[in-house]
Amino acid sequence: THVGIVRQLIERFIDPALTERLDLNNMETTPTDFTAEGLARREGDLLWKIPIIGQDLPLYVFVWLELQSWPDPKMPVRLMSYILLFYEQLLTQKPDYIQHGLPLVLPVVLYNGSKPWNVPLRLEELYAPDPSAARVSYRIEGGYYLIRVHGYSKEQLEQLNTSLATLFLVEKAAPEQINALLELLIAQ
Repeated sequence: THVGIVRQLIERFIDPALTERLDLNNMETTPTDFTAEGLARREGDLLWKIPIIGQDLPLYVFVWLELQSWPDPKMPVRLMSYILLFYEQLLTQKPDYIQHGLPLVLPVVLYNGSKPWNVPLRLEELYAPDPSAARVSYRIEGGYYLIRVHGYSKEQLEQLNTSLATLFLVEKAAPEQINALLELLIAQ
């Protein structure tokens, strides 16, 4: 199921320091098509609403999965625009978030391309050099978590022994290996 695959992705491929307090038993999908006045319609790939364990306020972490097969130099800007459009829509639908605070957003890029990912992981890396320290505090940082499918060895993926890891193996496999991997995937 989608929930099972996303749970495997969060549990096995994202740094536990970022995810240890997430209530993965109660996560749910959220619509990802956003529009804003004067801006083109934007669609993210998957957006999941995940409660934080022990949190009293109505605060949720949204894990955004952007599936990417080639390095996009605009990725930090693209993700920031999705997040800001999401916040705009959320505040329009639920203005009480202004009092309670906006939910955190953890954008995750799942990269399955073969070329090296040479794109900055933070929006702030795209800014032109600025000798004025006063302006640094006004910069939007906007980072994302990158999962590179081809960054994992065959052995690492086999040790994980999950259907998602097997899908990653299929992604990396030679044509003659695919049938055996698909059989393994069906068995999982």
